[in-house]
Amino acid sequence: MESQKLENLLNVSLQVTETERKESLILDSGFHSDTKQWDLIIKYSGDLSSISDYAAVTVLQGGYAIVTLNEADIPRLTANPLVEFIEKPKTLYTAVNTAVTSSCILNYRHYSNPELPDSLLGRGTIIACIDSGIDYTHPDFIDDSGSSRILFIWDQGAAGTPPSGYRQGAEFSREQINAALRLQNRSEREQLLPHWDFSGHGTAVLGIAAGNGRASNRNYPAQRLTVISSLSSWVPRTLPVFPELWS
Repeated sequence: MESQKLENLLNVSLQVTETERKESLILDSGFHSDTKQWDLIIKYSGDLSSISDYAAVTVLQGGYAIVTLNEADIPRLTANPLVEFIEKPKTLYTAVNTAVTSSCILNYRHYSNPELPDSLLGRGTIIACIDSGIDYTHPDFIDDSGSSRILFIWDQGAAGTPPSGYRQGAEFSREQINAALRLQNRSEREQLLPHWDFSGHGTAVLGIAAGNGRASNRNYPAQRLTVISSLSSWVPRTLPVFPELWS
């Protein structure tokens, strides 16, 4: 089935056995062995309704979409003239985070410097973090009024209602986060908003990028935050953009 429309890794993945695919660690990302289906990223033009009879489509932006289909239907997808390129998802791995001091901006994060422009203080900025999740109860992500600085959390590994236009995971709004923060009982809070950062990596990365310093009694910028938690086995390289956040 080798085709120039398919990226090299996907061509290889479709030519090896399922056992070899699984043992490779990279060739099986995007493949669901229980259903024999693939999640694939496509670059396309035009109307994708012609593939809806054999593929589930999640439209992104810029002419990209994620399609879920049986492996046997990939030749049909490849033959579609509207489809320009097809690639498989890539597995993302966490890396060692970098301390604030190593970023050379420690002296610029304090509000006490009156000469700093808003652009260096984080005002009017939204930071999106695609990582292992976030401890939304951490003081650095809560403002002085006790409200969350997080606009929303999209937990791609959770069951629930995903963001509009998407099919995977559960979205938690700022209102839901604030409601959970008002609960003193931990089990009740976790029942209301079942999201955890099991590794702590996402929390650490966001703390470096946008922590307000409340946990250490320092006064740091107050950007707004969005969190995309990737707890499933794969994350598409092409990720959606949320223009409504900037309006």
